[in-house]
Amino acid sequence: MSYYVYAHTKPDQTVFYVGKGTRGRAWSTHGRNTHWQRTVAKYGHNVMLLAEGLTQEQAVEEEAAIIAYFKPFGSLVNILDRGDISPTSNPEVAAKVSIAASRWQTGRKLSASHRANVAKNNPWKGKERPEHAVLMKSKGLIAGGKNPFYGQGERQKGSLNHMAVALIGTHQAHGEKRWDTLKAAADELGVSVQAVCQALRKQGRSKGWLFRKEA
Repeated sequence: MSYYVYAHTKPDQTVFYVGKGTRGRAWSTHGRNTHWQRTVAKYGHNVMLLAEGLTQEQAVEEEAAIIAYFKPFGSLVNILDRGDISPTSNPEVAAKVSIAASRWQTGRKLSASHRANVAKNNPWKGKERPEHAVLMKSKGLIAGGKNPFYGQGERQKGSLNHMAVALIGTHQAHGEKRWDTLKAAADELGVSVQAVCQALRKQGRSKGWLFRKEA
């Protein structure tokens, strides 16, 4: 299979991305990083083929050399310096990818219009916090696991969960049994929730049990 190395450029011919590929990869917009997407959304892009008729190894080395040439100019949005590196194979590379991928989210400042929308839709705007909330905050009991109600909301528990589905199971040897939720049935039978759900949907059996929703 023949490989090529390509560049994506802005209308002023500034190179902002270098890659390697086969077939139509150079013209594809799928699988591009966030920096690439933002650049293209702002400027658009043109495709420039830099080298053709290469083996995969030659394309990797050519791509790396071209990235190294353009990188000092500060215009590239490439996350990695070469295309044969798996982000999960090297902790340093994985950290670099993680930092680059989250750059647009971590520490971002909201625009004035965004802040205005948040304030406008704040349900507590102009209202006093409930007494129990003020007391919990003063005791440092609001955040995460310190909150005594963390994960204990009534709608999260068993049949009180608004997403819960009560089941009736029928088994040739064990007769009939009722469960409040799919998860309760799955846990007792030692199967996955997906297995119970599939058996219910397809009117099949799981561990010999035939399920139906409680009327």
